[in-house]
Amino acid sequence: MPAKRRKKREDIRSKLVWVVWIIVIIGSIILLSIGDYGLMKMLKLQHDKDQISKQVDDILQEIDDIKEEIEKIQTDSAYIEKEARERLGMSKSGEKIYRTVP
Repeated sequence: MPAKRRKKREDIRSKLVWVVWIIVIIGSIILLSIGDYGLMKMLKLQHDKDQISKQVDDILQEIDDIKEEIEKIQTDSAYIEKEARERLGMSKSGEKIYRTVP
């Protein structure tokens, strides 16, 4: 009798250990998948961070381009003349401007 009872207890204990492990694994998967610290949230945050970093890089490049143009405007008279002709359609006195109509 005691051997059967011991075997039955061991079987129950073994099954209980498996059930506990399964619950722990399923709970871990759920916690990692959803919630504030879940895997999906972390992946979304990483994606958002990458997008913002790219936007920052683009803005920094734009700032560098503007600084370069400011430097040219302040120091390069040929650049000023070129921009005045192209953007504003200006000309020197006595010059004639010919425009082609498509």
